[in-house]
Amino acid sequence: MFLQASYQLQRDITNVMFSPFSPSGDVPRLTTKMALDMAQCAAGTAAALLPDGDSQVAWLELQNKLEAFNLFAHVDLDLDLCSADSLASLVERASRLGSYRSVWAIEGVGHFYAGLSRTSSPGIDLKTRANALPPSSLVPLHSGAGLSFAGRCLDAIATRSTDAQLRAALQEFFALCDENSHESYVGATYEALGLTTRNLHPHLVADIHRHLAKIDERLVAYFWHGVGRAIYFAPTNFLPDASTSQRFLKQIQAESPHELARLNALSGTIWALVLVNVRHPKVLEAFIRANARELNPEVFESALCSAALIWCDSSPDDESLNALCSHHPSGGELQAIWEAHVSRPCLEVLKHYAALKETGLGRLFRHRPLSELIR
Repeated sequence: MFLQASYQLQRDITNVMFSPFSPSGDVPRLTTKMALDMAQCAAGTAAALLPDGDSQVAWLELQNKLEAFNLFAHVDLDLDLCSADSLASLVERASRLGSYRSVWAIEGVGHFYAGLSRTSSPGIDLKTRANALPPSSLVPLHSGAGLSFAGRCLDAIATRSTDAQLRAALQEFFALCDENSHESYVGATYEALGLTTRNLHPHLVADIHRHLAKIDERLVAYFWHGVGRAIYFAPTNFLPDASTSQRFLKQIQAESPHELARLNALSGTIWALVLVNVRHPKVLEAFIRANARELNPEVFESALCSAALIWCDSSPDDESLNALCSHHPSGGELQAIWEAHVSRPCLEVLKHYAALKETGLGRLFRHRPLSELIR
């Protein structure tokens, strides 16, 4: 049953994932949601029945990926959202889902509400609405809105584009981000361009990189951080295989044109892995065990710490970060690595959360040296 569902996902999920939201009668989206629900249930069953080990962890990670993605992509169907509802009411309804599920659902709300501006409203306008919304909702709302903006602008040039058309699409995207984002979170909307491009329009990655390099190196960094997040969520990396993490690290190496791109893509992938599996430290433990020799400790720690700060902000009442820091892996060598590169830096950076929030959490959506986070 699961393999049949996974094959369906491989064919359909990428095309549906960032499509405009539509009424609940949208048969393709309902079909995809049913396939995701079925796959999520199968993954959870496998994770519960298998003995401890790499296979069990792989199924657990798959369940987490499917749950996070499903909440984002189908929040309108899960919560029966209405285009006439206010943004504040939509956020409030999504917040009822609990400390983990609500984060992904609110990102979906941002995507849903920003998508309404295609036809019926002037935009999500988080710049002026920020003070009227729960502070914990602002990061996922900006991220979801950015995905909507990127999908809208790139869909217009999906099949054929000249340099002039691509420049115009990028100008429109950044204008939408700037006009609708609070300055402290605008980086979250910028980063969405990389995720959307890599998973929906991969043929445009090189051209967009070339254009951004002429504009601002920071935009290149945000873009490749999003590409890294896309690699983690790519349908080809959904199957429960203990070697998946090694495969997506090779993809990062192969796709990155230079060191800045590679650092940010690696950071984005680790960042996504931490956030999706924050409730289950043994998924991160398995990743470290499989890749400890290949990972750059500084990049790993900075990505981990950035993800921890984002989770602290988006789900302040959740206890998952405490459990992550106090986790005790099996084996003395791995325990020492965990203490040095997970627990210690994570606990230290969380002490600086308030100060870093003042400087703008949107900047965490690109690789930042650990020294800039822990001072």
